[in-house]
Amino acid sequence: MTGGPAAYESSSTGSPRSSTAASSPPSFTATTGTKAWNVELVAGRTDTPVVPQVAAGRAEFGVSDASQVLLARAQGAPIVALLAGLQHNPRCIMVHESSGVTGLADLRDATLAMSAHDPAAAFLLQKFNWPNVQVVPYSGSIAPFLLDPRAAQQAYVFSEPILAEAQNARVRCLMVKDLGFDPYASVLVTSEAVLRERRDLAVRIAVATARGWEQYLRDPRAANAEIQARNAELSLEAVARGAAALAPLGRGSARVGAMDLGRWQTLADQLVAAGLLSPGAVDPAQAYMPDFVR
Repeated sequence: MTGGPAAYESSSTGSPRSSTAASSPPSFTATTGTKAWNVELVAGRTDTPVVPQVAAGRAEFGVSDASQVLLARAQGAPIVALLAGLQHNPRCIMVHESSGVTGLADLRDATLAMSAHDPAAAFLLQKFNWPNVQVVPYSGSIAPFLLDPRAAQQAYVFSEPILAEAQNARVRCLMVKDLGFDPYASVLVTSEAVLRERRDLAVRIAVATARGWEQYLRDPRAANAEIQARNAELSLEAVARGAAALAPLGRGSARVGAMDLGRWQTLADQLVAAGLLSPGAVDPAQAYMPDFVR
């Protein structure tokens, strides 16, 4: 059987949360019990964001993060989270070690490259009034950061810092989650229509995804080799370092994939405080499926 395409967000290191565009679309076979589905992986891009693709039915499944799920539902998008690949969010602000900045409250006299549309950015700007910090759009490249010792930029802890260090930069990662803003990441999402009409498929894809994460967190070597093969510009060492940085984020106190209503509610409150959600615009309890994968 064919489960249809799944839209995955892109990532510089090509971690399990991502797929990189290739000459032919990458795919995998999701097998549970006696059934198997050929699942096409479609790389997410800025011009084709994941959540709208799933909401519109152009993909049955996608990978996003919890904040995007809540924001989309507030706009009427009928999407639902099935499991969280990462218990903790990988978003960080990357600075040069030579800057002397050891915490986000210390940031000053710097240029900070950060996407204005990123909920983490809205949270930080609401929390801090950094002295003499110019916030500029994030271009998606680490090149400006490498050229300016006073520069700071948004990053994923398993991605841009690894690439910067490969260019002999000495960097420090300031984790946004340490401030309490910690949306579930690498969240498998689907539409309410798929849950209603093809629930068996949703369960089996979720189970296969959870098993994949469990295997990756236990021993990422086989997946790393596949990731490196699809991303020739990355060394296997860089991919392995990215996997090592990602692993603690997937190993929370809960089992792989688990989600908790308290965290969804906290996130909704934070998005309201940051001005991204109107009070009562979304019910966090309707945004995810508790215990969908047991």
